[in-house]
Amino acid sequence: VGLPVITCDTEVISEGDDLEVDLGTGKVYDHTQGRELSFPPLPEVMTAILKDGGLVAHIQKHKDFRL
Repeated sequence: VGLPVITCDTEVISEGDDLEVDLGTGKVYDHTQGRELSFPPLPEVMTAILKDGGLVAHIQKHKDFRL
């Protein structure tokens, strides 16, 4: 499946912080420090590919890159 790549300023995140990443909305929630960071959200097709279990599973399900 691979790992999605996000670009986010991590200067305010400390080692051991409890983080939650929402790829669809482009938010990183730092529950430890009560902060919310932003990054460009993944395109809808990329989110769909991840939800389907990867590129091969997505193509098998949709026969192409459609959503």
